[in-house]
Amino acid sequence: MTPETEAIVDGIVEQRRALLDRLRSRPRGLSWCEQHTVLMDEVLSVLHKEIFSDPNLPAVAIIATGGYGRRELCPFSDIDLTVVPEDETSSELDTAIRQLFKAMHLVFSTKMRLTVGYAYRLIADAPGIDAKTRTGLLDMRLIAGSYDLFRRLERALEESFSAGEFVLAKIREREAMYEKFHDTPLVVEPNLKEGAGGLRDFHCANWLRAATSERTVRPPAAYDEIVRVRNLLHLVAGKPLDQLSRGRQQEVAEMLGQTREVMMSAFTSSAEKVHQYYLRAKERIHEARFELAQGVISVQGEARVIGKIDAGRVGIGIAVATKLGLKVSNLPVAPPSSVDGPAAIFALSTGEATIRNLDQCGLLSYLLPELTACRNVLPEDTVHAYTVFEHTLRAVRNLDQIPDEGFLAEARDSLIDLEQLYAATLLHDVGRLYGELGHENIGAEIASSRCIEWSLSEDLRKNIVWLIENHLEMSRFIRSRDLQNPATIEEFAQFVGDIDRLRQLTLLTYADIKAVSETTLTPALLGFLR
Repeated sequence: MTPETEAIVDGIVEQRRALLDRLRSRPRGLSWCEQHTVLMDEVLSVLHKEIFSDPNLPAVAIIATGGYGRRELCPFSDIDLTVVPEDETSSELDTAIRQLFKAMHLVFSTKMRLTVGYAYRLIADAPGIDAKTRTGLLDMRLIAGSYDLFRRLERALEESFSAGEFVLAKIREREAMYEKFHDTPLVVEPNLKEGAGGLRDFHCANWLRAATSERTVRPPAAYDEIVRVRNLLHLVAGKPLDQLSRGRQQEVAEMLGQTREVMMSAFTSSAEKVHQYYLRAKERIHEARFELAQGVISVQGEARVIGKIDAGRVGIGIAVATKLGLKVSNLPVAPPSSVDGPAAIFALSTGEATIRNLDQCGLLSYLLPELTACRNVLPEDTVHAYTVFEHTLRAVRNLDQIPDEGFLAEARDSLIDLEQLYAATLLHDVGRLYGELGHENIGAEIASSRCIEWSLSEDLRKNIVWLIENHLEMSRFIRSRDLQNPATIEEFAQFVGDIDRLRQLTLLTYADIKAVSETTLTPALLGFLR
């Protein structure tokens, strides 16, 4: 930094100290955060002006995201930034951006004790951005640099936005945070950000509204009160802190000139009101009209398949609808124009509820006609209690409902993905359509053709085919061989070949046997399988 720039920055640092002092004597919420944010904006504007002063440099956009983007910087909130370059190949621009990052660390980290988080983002990256990163960019605003680059990123994000998947991701995040912290605002030691009634409830309510094409709402007084308490918590802790312990409650209450009991009574009341914003936004998902995926829309709580469709991508939409608890329409579906194989196999691996909904809307008969053709096919043996179709879906249910503890859970949790296991389970008995004898080999041939048609990888195809061809082998071993004999174990190990296949075959065998009838999987058989 030049001496002139350093003098300006040091002046801003002093202004921040004075602002922190005013917070001690006059506690405020959002209004204080806005003033704090303005100072941080000024720092970045000054640094940008100096470092990117050369008119020959390619353009760059410096963008605030997350809480910084919302102008809600508490005393020690992170400074979250995204930097978008016009020309990623420019070595001069790369050097300038490195200088910017170095200067930011000097000012924010060293002089102000703030954490800087930044991402180097290309506009072409937009379609592949995950829901968590996309969330921070929903609240983005330009601080310095090219407005054109900012708008181009904004448009790219809008064009690649999948409302259904985003809504599902946000609800799951909230559920995970409730489980980690607390699922009610009526707690003695609340988490001001992520717990129920915390700031994230209101953020998420607005994100859900925006995703479902509803108007967002302005922060209410209850939200401002939580921000005020958070400002003071940061101040007394001297660091970013969101867990309001009993000890910290006393310190915050003293700064407010209140007793701890009076302060916390008012706080929990505010937290209850903020929590209601999230609950109402979540309920309104079932009233809104929005796109779940390409070719699938939600209308008044019902998922409908519309227009010219790709069966795989529509499958994703039905999977999202199922997870959101939406009713799936049984209106006739037009024949798909194509099938995105990887999307289809992913949708089918999301479980029994999705598969039954795909059947409900008529899409399963396009994705897996061999399976739906088995709807009324009866197995020839006397042990099976269900048709081949129902047996198969119950086998999928057994995979869905594997207990959280034990050897089956260990096998499931050790697998990188479950797509091939679910695909093999769905097709393991379709060969019975042509008779019992050798049905596993016929099913393997059908599965092989389906994998090729869906352009799945060769490794994936081979593994699905192997599982179907051999889905009876483990059952035969545990029923008829001496498992105490090392030679039996050695023979089976050579047959299976590797640990992942062993895990997958174990899970398929369990699901298959358990789906035959209510009494087929005896404690003895389960013990032998283990």
